[in-house]
Amino acid sequence: MVTTLKEKEHDSESSSSEDDGQEESQLNNRLFESIDKIEAGLTKLHDAMLVIPRGTRVLQHLYFDYMFSREDSIVDTRTGTLS
Repeated sequence: MVTTLKEKEHDSESSSSEDDGQEESQLNNRLFESIDKIEAGLTKLHDAMLVIPRGTRVLQHLYFDYMFSREDSIVDTRTGTLS
């Protein structure tokens, strides 16, 4: 897509006046730089989305039924004894 836009930019530069063409070219270059940054960010996001489900599967295998029981639910051992 970026390559197609750059080709169109090149074609439009040859048909416009030189001053307008330079200004338009600079704006297009900034646009393409922004698109490249967005593409890089989306690639990183995609990679992170692939890693997270694997991590979730690992955590699911570590799950056990009583993992959320609290330690303070343990009754004091001295209650009901001859202490």
